Amino acid sequence: MSNLTTGMKQMQYRKNILFLIAISLLLAAPLIIEAQQNPAVEPAPLRSLAELLPDRLAGVSATGEVVEHGHEGLENLVAEKAAVYREYLVISAASRQYGEVRVDIFQTENPYAAFGLFTYNSGARESKAKKPDARTGSVLMPGESISWKDDVFIRVTATAEQARGSTFAHYERLASAIVAAIVPSRPDLTRPPLLESLPVDGTVADSERYFLGPESLSRYIEHSRNLFEFAGKAEAALAEYEPGEAAPASAVRDSPKARGEASAEEEKSRTKLFIVEYHTPQFASDAMKRASDYLRSLPEDEQNRIIIKREGNYIVGAASFHDRERARGLVDSVKYPYEVKWLRDPLIPTGDPFHMQKAAQMLLSSFGLIGIGMLTALVVGTAFGATIFLKRRKRLQEIFSDGGNMLRLEVDPFEKVILGLPPRKDEG
Repeated sequence: MSNLTTGMKQMQYRKNILFLIAISLLLAAPLIIEAQQNPAVEPAPLRSLAELLPDRLAGVSATGEVVEHGHEGLENLVAEKAAVYREYLVISAASRQYGEVRVDIFQTENPYAAFGLFTYNSGARESKAKKPDARTGSVLMPGESISWKDDVFIRVTATAEQARGSTFAHYERLASAIVAAIVPSRPDLTRPPLLESLPVDGTVADSERYFLGPESLSRYIEHSRNLFEFAGKAEAALAEYEPGEAAPASAVRDSPKARGEASAEEEKSRTKLFIVEYHTPQFASDAMKRASDYLRSLPEDEQNRIIIKREGNYIVGAASFHDRERARGLVDSVKYPYEVKWLRDPLIPTGDPFHMQKAAQMLLSSFGLIGIGMLTALVVGTAFGATIFLKRRKRLQEIFSDGGNMLRLEVDPFEKVILGLPPRKDEG
């Protein structure tokens, strides 16, 4: 019975040790993962933005010095839109005055983010779009011009009221000079692949938008701040569609409406189709539950103004529609591509300046975890073995106790019998 009790105690002791080891590894894992995913708190700028704002730009002399801003100083340039610009991964910015206009340059972490920032800002009415090729774009508006190339977003703004009446050519000339000076860092990246999942037929030209957070999406989709949480670096795409039967893409894009000549009423009648992509099924499932719960909490008339549906890792929705059947058809036409896609050729170097640092940190973290496990096993094993040894030694010492030297062994009778000795005289 004593052996059985001792064995059970030893098993319980081992379980407690294994439990402590598991807890230690769980506590250490988030720190190691965080070190791998965040190699640098503040990414170093890959470009010298000051070089893109020379003393003389497109024949116009600068009237001020270059003012540079970091990730935390965006309020100085965009005021209340700073949260949106941070969603688009802006890592640095610079501005300079040229006469009565100011040129602002924003660098993002990748070309997709710069493209999204451009599409977000190009949603103003009475704008005039110009797209030289797939890697650049520009939009001219009263008193302002915005452009995009690679990972840089450019904004030319009139700072004086009289400058707002200047011709578009003046803004375009300044922006074009900066665009020409930008050397693409990642020429293989053009448009975000998510845009390819939007239906083509019936699309309003230049209505595609790309989002990296709920703040920017809320400008185009009502209640999106509460509907969607962009967990796990989610992304979204949106396009507007003409009401009624879908027309061929070429016919729609060549129509007066597609050229930005639609009235305000016609624009309101367009259906906005959006896709929010999550990168794991769990994220998509949680997002769909959150969106459905919030949608049910709205009044019935507001519920009827939006449609959402989960398709794979996509949350597909439609808003601002007048024909629900047409909107439902657009939503159902979006299919999640159940296939592995390379966003870039894996044989081409990434151009990431931190890739060596990331690889080294991953190796150090892996070997560090192995070392911590081995050291923990050694310490715990030594302590466990020493404890068992001391317990057994103490138990052996307690077995042969003579109770204060009160016991003695009587071996004389056995000795006489074995040797066959005669009895002593005093015993006779």
